[in-house]
Amino acid sequence: MMRALAFVLGFCVGLSSSVFAAGPTQPGSTFNEVCTQAVTANGLVTTTVQLVAAVTGQRVYVCDIEVASAGAGSVQLEYGTGALCATGLTLLGTLWTTVAGSIKPAGDPFWRGQVTPVSNALCVVPTGTGPTSVTVFYDQY
Repeated sequence: MMRALAFVLGFCVGLSSSVFAAGPTQPGSTFNEVCTQAVTANGLVTTTVQLVAAVTGQRVYVCDIEVASAGAGSVQLEYGTGALCATGLTLLGTLWTTVAGSIKPAGDPFWRGQVTPVSNALCVVPTGTGPTSVTVFYDQY
């Protein structure tokens, strides 16, 4: 009986320590990471704007995006290398359509899987007359 009790207690202690061993801030883990950095681009027109510069060996983890708009258009995040992500420009996440006077607020500080490849910059590509400003919440490791 004592052996069975010791086994059950040992199993429970081992299970609880393994669940918390990874910690909540490891990028790419199954735990939620809270982003600690933000960047804003104001006065957007229809040209690509680099938001986060590429760092060799690091990725950009995007938590959320906030878009304020004065007119109709769209905005999307993309990644790539070179000046203004010009080489290998690739869509990251959702295309956000905007209407005059609208705001798409940031609603989630947790990383949910949007990440650039290693050594790529993060850019925003606006279209139309819409997006006035974009704020991206992110981390870079």
